Amino acid sequence: MKTGKLVSEGYKFTEGPAVNAKGEVFFNDFNDSKTYKIGLDGKVSPFIANSKKGNGQAFGPDGRLYAVASGDQMVFAYDAAGKATVIADGIDGNDIVVAHNGNIYVTNPPGGNSNDPSKIFLIKPNGEKSVVDTGLKYSNGIALSPDQTLLYVADFRSHWVYSYVIQPDGSLGRETAVLLVAGSRQTPIRAMRTVCAWTAMAGSTLQRIWESRCAIRREGCSVS
Repeated sequence: MKTGKLVSEGYKFTEGPAVNAKGEVFFNDFNDSKTYKIGLDGKVSPFIANSKKGNGQAFGPDGRLYAVASGDQMVFAYDAAGKATVIADGIDGNDIVVAHNGNIYVTNPPGGNSNDPSKIFLIKPNGEKSVVDTGLKYSNGIALSPDQTLLYVADFRSHWVYSYVIQPDGSLGRETAVLLVAGSRQTPIRAMRTVCAWTAMAGSTLQRIWESRCAIRREGCSVS
């Protein structure tokens, strides 16, 4: 395994690393409401001056960057120039993933120390929004299996990662616990990427990108 290289630091709370088709990396500084881009040359530049507390984000099949804006309880899609389009409102989201068919799944954990159930939202390409799960304590990191048949969600409070079979209409089947990250405080998005690596990347080389609290690191590794 190669040693990770520090790309940038000095941020207050980094979130939402996402990579476009070119290999450029985008991430948020949540506390400062700013989104940055790491170019192919390794240089960091501002992308969104006010992300409205941008949190999780992911690229969609249309090449746009889909982002949860916790400050406004909205989901935005940004084009290459950083122009925003409102995709949905009324979602106090945490993390997001976009399927190849355009369906969007967003985790919506309870605020503060509330024991209210978490929500997982489905947003369809026509803008239709619905809650497809309320069974987790604190839904956080989210990812799709490479074949798009399973949705993985990390429950931050229980430390379990759950999988859901995605139904033809985009709704979710009953959750199944697949991975316990016991006693760990690692961010759930790392667990999600590990699950995906295990399910489809065995024996191949992958690019693993993650966030730490105040720095962005990048690593290439081989999975066996």
